Amino acid sequence: MDFFTKHFLSTPRRMKASPTVASIGHVKKTRKSVVNHPFQSINFSFVLEGSGFYVLDGMRHPVQAPKLIHQWPDAHMHYGPDETWVELFFVYPKAHLDDFIAMGLFRPGEWGYPLLDEAELKRSLPSFLQCLLHEESADVIDLRSLEFLLKSRLPPKGGRSRHHPVVQEALHRMARELEQPFSLEDFLKETPISSSSFRRYWARTMKEAPHGHHLNLRLNEAARRLAETDDRISTISHQIGIDDPLYFSRRFRKRFRLSPREYRHRFNPNLPQTGSPGMIDRAGGT
Repeated sequence: MDFFTKHFLSTPRRMKASPTVASIGHVKKTRKSVVNHPFQSINFSFVLEGSGFYVLDGMRHPVQAPKLIHQWPDAHMHYGPDETWVELFFVYPKAHLDDFIAMGLFRPGEWGYPLLDEAELKRSLPSFLQCLLHEESADVIDLRSLEFLLKSRLPPKGGRSRHHPVVQEALHRMARELEQPFSLEDFLKETPISSSSFRRYWARTMKEAPHGHHLNLRLNEAARRLAETDDRISTISHQIGIDDPLYFSRRFRKRFRLSPREYRHRFNPNLPQTGSPGMIDRAGGT
């Protein structure tokens, strides 16, 4: 399969229906090409073959294909292959950062994730590369690129769960109980396995600890309500079981890089932005 890099940032767009991709490359990298510098762009790198490492906050993480790794603007990045790896990368202007966060494709601080449907990746890759090589319009490239990225986050259609049954039950419980913190201790009293076994099974398929995963589910629900309702921000915070508005605002900003008020302003633009009781309260942030 051919290796190449193509640049699209200066190519005119007619539709602007999706984030504008700046560059795409299908490349083979060696130890000589290890990255150790900051970027001014948002990058998605599919490691298709090989293995390597990713250093974040001083901690070295192993990278084993197939895996998607991220790079985000204005942060020092250090990663690369142990020997060689084959990579398909997408580079976007940093102006699209909020778009990718809103779509759930990007979360600053998360350095990467495994691909949920490897078979779909293998099916999609040849046609996508042919699209690039045949010089499709930039509008089509933008749409095809976004489709490729979205597929990396989707589980197989009708496929069996990759989680241990007890982990799956915990995930279902968390999704049903968004209005209060998840008690792992209480949950384990109802299961036939030990706490250590559960944590071992959990770590096999989940990146976040149980408490962190459940908190993020609750924050996701808060984001949905901010975008779809005119409820007061403090009311939404209370609805997901967080009664401290300052804590809610701090955790929300950490996850979405926007305060609750900024998030509502961006994704619920039909609401009045000043003078509205749904907008002005202590949880709004600054």
